[in-house]
Amino acid sequence: MPKYLTITEARRQLLDLPDELKDEPVIITKHGKPVMAALSFEQCQLPTPTDSGGMV
Repeated sequence: MPKYLTITEARRQLLDLPDELKDEPVIITKHGKPVMAALSFEQCQLPTPTDSGGMV
C-alpha cells in the first residue's frame, strides 16, 4: 500500500524520499486530493524509441 504525504511533508522529507521509494511509491496530496506520485526509477516504465524515431 503506498504511503501518502502532503506537499508540505514531501518537501520537508525530500532528501529522505529516495530511501522510502525503495519499498513502495509515495502519493503526494494537495488539499487532501492526490496530485502526483513519486516512485523509484526501477519501478518507472519509460517509453522506448521505435526504429522510426517515434515513441511507443
